[in-house]
Amino acid sequence: MPPHDEQYLVEEKSWSELLSHARLWRNISKKRMNMTLHHFSLYIDHSGTERMLALGGSGQSPQETIYTAPLTRSPLVSSVAKLTLSPYLDTKPSKSGPPPAELAALCERQRTTVSSGISSYDFDPTSSTLLYSDSTNLYRIQKEEKSVIGSGIKGCPLHAQLCPVDNTLVAFVANSNVHIDWKGKVIYSSSTGDNIINGCSSFIAQEELDRFTGMWWSPGPRKMLLYEQVDETAVTSLQFTIPGCSPARPMKYPVAGTANAISTLRLIVIDENKIIDEKLAVELKTVYPWYEYLARVGWLSDGSAIWALLLSRLQDRYALVLIPLNLFGSRDNQSSAQVVTLLQEQSEIWFNVDNLTRFLTPVGGILQFIHASDRDDYTHLFHYTAKLDEAHVTATCSSRPVTAGNWSVLKEPGLFVDEKRKA
Repeated sequence: MPPHDEQYLVEEKSWSELLSHARLWRNISKKRMNMTLHHFSLYIDHSGTERMLALGGSGQSPQETIYTAPLTRSPLVSSVAKLTLSPYLDTKPSKSGPPPAELAALCERQRTTVSSGISSYDFDPTSSTLLYSDSTNLYRIQKEEKSVIGSGIKGCPLHAQLCPVDNTLVAFVANSNVHIDWKGKVIYSSSTGDNIINGCSSFIAQEELDRFTGMWWSPGPRKMLLYEQVDETAVTSLQFTIPGCSPARPMKYPVAGTANAISTLRLIVIDENKIIDEKLAVELKTVYPWYEYLARVGWLSDGSAIWALLLSRLQDRYALVLIPLNLFGSRDNQSSAQVVTLLQEQSEIWFNVDNLTRFLTPVGGILQFIHASDRDDYTHLFHYTAKLDEAHVTATCSSRPVTAGNWSVLKEPGLFVDEKRKA
């Protein structure tokens, strides 16, 4: 069901009033909840009610679960009704014990608290399909029927995602490999070797660039999963110890001045009778010799190509590039397709990596996208139009400002673009 087109009537508030309102709500939420709500999802249920999902813990239990609440429209901020939270599903308390090492490491890099109970979820509102993990097992609920996902796969399931094209397909990461489940049966698992990690972002991407996802489903129409493969062979191994505790197992840690992990992309294509896992045939380091970090990755909204933000080691140079799908597979079977450079910039200092890049639906050989820049001291949004040549090898870009002023757009929340209303 599409969202409502009408707008809220919001009472004008000064900055100080908005700040006071935010502080008040933060204090109220801390008192009512043992942990602050996070991982919000907004959707419209089958009755037409606007609802919210979020992860959080109650004051009665240290375990996190999924909460839901109906959203009430009101013309004035001062008269907005309080949200009435209720558990979305009944879950049994999980067994006490130390969290899996993979989950603990991820939470440490996200600067979040390691908690028990439900650790992550994904939700498809069109079919009311819920996918969630309790850090040990992965479950799928649809029409009140609960099934186990990834049965037989050992390890902590991370980054589980429903396929947008077919919600019976689920991708997740466990034991450094990507696994794809179909109706409770694992139909594909990637292969790995020593120091190879599939489906997870590299240490630097997590620690410095705030990217924690290493795989991305295509929005359609084909069933395709893009994932990152990280080679840590050249990275230094270190062992961290705490006095009085047993030594921790050695871990790969990119010490300053030493070699970093090498990231590349692979594409899984799921057809009716076969599954193909293809590597990117072009070495990005060859095209962009200064490339070191895979900062951001995503799909065009029609699934026709992939975009990526490449960053140098000093983080003073970046390129926003377009990767055609026919660059995956054997180079011998490819046409003249090339990686297309949409933007490329260099600075005397460093670039702030953000979540402010959003591609609009492509039309013909024209790409439009929103991208942020802080070249004028403040971070602002720009609307770019890129015209590709007939061979889709080169692009000519023009831009116009979307925001301006002596203030900066926040980089963390990301962007939402309503193409229907052009907002």
